[in-house]
Amino acid sequence: VLGDIIVIGAPVESGDSSSSALAPNNNAYAAGAAYVFSRTGTTWTQEAYLKASNAEGSDTFGSSVSISGSTAVIGAPGEQGDSSSSSASPNNTAGGSTGAAYVFVRNGTSWSQEAYLKAFNAESNDRFGSSVSISGNTIVVGAHVESGDLTSTTTSPNNNAWAAGAAYIFVRTGNNWSQEAYLKASNAGSQDFFGSSVAISGDIVAVGAEGEDGSALGSGAAYIFVRTGNNWSQEAYLKAPNAWLSDQFGYSVAVAGTTVAVGARQERGDANSSELLYNYNAPLSGAVYIFARSGTSWDQESYLKAFNAEGGDVLGHSVALSNDFAVAGAPNENGDALASGAAYVFEFASPSVETFSSATSSAGLTGSGALPMATPFDDGVPNLLKYAFNMNLAGPDTRSLANGGTSGLPRGRIHESGGQTYWRIEYLKRTSGELVYSPEKSTSLSPGSFVPLTGAGTETPINSEWTRVIIDEPIDFPTTPRLFSHVEVTFP
Repeated sequence: VLGDIIVIGAPVESGDSSSSALAPNNNAYAAGAAYVFSRTGTTWTQEAYLKASNAEGSDTFGSSVSISGSTAVIGAPGEQGDSSSSSASPNNTAGGSTGAAYVFVRNGTSWSQEAYLKAFNAESNDRFGSSVSISGNTIVVGAHVESGDLTSTTTSPNNNAWAAGAAYIFVRTGNNWSQEAYLKASNAGSQDFFGSSVAISGDIVAVGAEGEDGSALGSGAAYIFVRTGNNWSQEAYLKAPNAWLSDQFGYSVAVAGTTVAVGARQERGDANSSELLYNYNAPLSGAVYIFARSGTSWDQESYLKAFNAEGGDVLGHSVALSNDFAVAGAPNENGDALASGAAYVFEFASPSVETFSSATSSAGLTGSGALPMATPFDDGVPNLLKYAFNMNLAGPDTRSLANGGTSGLPRGRIHESGGQTYWRIEYLKRTSGELVYSPEKSTSLSPGSFVPLTGAGTETPINSEWTRVIIDEPIDFPTTPRLFSHVEVTFP
């Protein structure tokens, strides 16, 4: 959809190349078609019935569609022409499911085919055209069963990794389209299905690889490519932080500006799963992950779940982005009937930054009971520490942080690695900058004896509000028989 124009694919429609809106036929089973609708006021009417110039049975033209301005691209992953096949002289010599993509342009209310796109290395079963996307004068086409490994190039293609997948970039000059790039994943492997989804916005392309095995078999990945001049390079390799077996992260992708949405339709979290505490209670419920670009880095911004998430819903089967909205499809959702399906609209809202004052107010604390060092519930833990370590301000809470937990006072323990003994301290830190966290150590607990920890530390973002800090302080028991540590928290 673009403004007042919608393009809809019907890949199993059975009209041959002579089928028209005035005289349709069913002479070519699953040749496929696409339909264009336009809006006037609140009324939608069919404007065009699009057929491939070489339409034949099982081409499945319309399996993927995309529109930008007055140009539409339609994928036909079942088409059989080899790399020499052309609009003027099409052939079927490559065999089934080689694939093609077709470009149509609008003039007034009339649509005509402008180009017939083929992969330079077209082969049977590549399924070129299984995904398409267009932005301005640039088109990206996915061929998720293409079999080149990571060394495969335009000048020296190979078939060393079955179904590793590929994506192809085409650009328009005048009314001529030519291939600009052949994209491969940096870690291309067999059955990654790179190209199962593609999306483009300006000079940024996202490509999904639902079968990628980086964290777990079939967990999936998405890849970001950027263009400089006419050269494309991989900028990012995106993974779900809770990646699991067969999640199919990358089954769908969308790009809008510098924001990317990635669907993982077999993700397992239930409606309570969150960035603070992921769970795996609802297999195949599905999820959508939002990533945002900062410089050349891509960071996860949101983890989207259906409010009524249930196993088998497959949220993230499809995704779309526009401005501050994301839409995700869940074709197996059971709201009114078994697998009747649903779509969910999510709106981005700038999060309000919590402060100590707003947190104590929300907890119902007032007067002297709301002061930083107050302990209104007589549990020995001041309000400031509860606020600093994501604890309950509205009641007694003396918990220590569990291993990998998301709430509690700092935790210290002995840690062995590489023959060295460490004192490991782990704590949560607010990212707002409102507080200063000072991890310190002492061997005596004497006043003034605490000094800063000097061990190596790592900080891992949990979400936009919280970071996990782990510091490993080397210790030598013969010379340091005891060690105390704390994290001092102050306002700047």
